[in-house]
Amino acid sequence: MGISSAVYVRSPTFTLVNEYQGHVPLYHFDFYRLASPDDVWDIGFEEYLESGGVVIVEWADKFPSLFSASPLQVRIEVAPSERRTVQCTSQDNTYARYFQSSR
Repeated sequence: MGISSAVYVRSPTFTLVNEYQGHVPLYHFDFYRLASPDDVWDIGFEEYLESGGVVIVEWADKFPSLFSASPLQVRIEVAPSERRTVQCTSQDNTYARYFQSSR
């Protein structure tokens, strides 16, 4: 995405959204502290969705009605030895072209 490797990407827990500029902007939201879909709209979420950048949302499952019928869900789990396991799922094949099978 062209984001500088000197930039440390972290959870926006206390700021609600972190913005990272690169060839493609990245907008990283955390909905944990938000109470309703209205709170999401009040922070300008719609403008981010329409910006042409990539929007990543932690705790998106709090407000599923805000998303398309087929969002890409990414689950990250800590595995033994502090490694991470990443699982990407969707209800249809919308995102299939972005992933290669590991089989």
